[in-house]
Amino acid sequence: MKKSEENMQRTKFKFGRNPLSLIIVVLSLAIIFFVSYTIYSYASTWNKNTVTPFVTQKNTESSETDSYKNTSPITLEQESDNYKIIRMNGKDFNLFDLAVECTEYGQQTNGYGQFKATLKWNENTSNKAKVLKDLDNSQHNIQLAFCLASDWVGFCKYATSMANNKITSTSDAITASKSVEGLKSFPITANTFPVPVKVYTPDLYVLIRFQYEDNGVKTENYILKYTYDEYHIDGKTIGGYTK
Repeated sequence: MKKSEENMQRTKFKFGRNPLSLIIVVLSLAIIFFVSYTIYSYASTWNKNTVTPFVTQKNTESSETDSYKNTSPITLEQESDNYKIIRMNGKDFNLFDLAVECTEYGQQTNGYGQFKATLKWNENTSNKAKVLKDLDNSQHNIQLAFCLASDWVGFCKYATSMANNKITSTSDAITASKSVEGLKSFPITANTFPVPVKVYTPDLYVLIRFQYEDNGVKTENYILKYTYDEYHIDGKTIGGYTK
């Protein structure tokens, strides 16, 4: 029994100056580096390429992502009691009767997308205000702007101009249509380690701005988000994403 116990003690592994200990140290350091660099890669790529539609602008310095950005045609002011910025999913918006669709997309349009928004005054609009104030000298009282954007790859492209229109409680539905360039870039791959993130389609953002009187002039900006499946209507949209 004594010899057996002595043999077990002699063969029992002890961490120290031996090849097995060195292998364990090297493997542990490799695992720590792999995990740390993976977290850094995804976190830094996300932080660098996160976009905020109608805030994110083209970089003043040249960079490889400049081709994925342009300048917003509409400027947001600092939010206050009289100036509101509301970001929400388009499907939850009910202040007007609103339908948004993509009429042309991507491959068959030389890289641009054509988008259409149709609005009509409803009961919720009347509860907000009886009339909307004119926003410019042309008696337009509602403005719309369109943006395509994707995080991970820093894509933020705006239609180059706003749509200005007039809407009242007695008018028919109004329609705004604008195009956004840059869709030929998709899919776009982010340089993440160890697995690159591939973004196949951008989200659509529609900004709706109007003013009304309520103990002073109130301005409201609604920024509505639509996923590809929400704005791309099969059977009605020319073109589209294909893997």
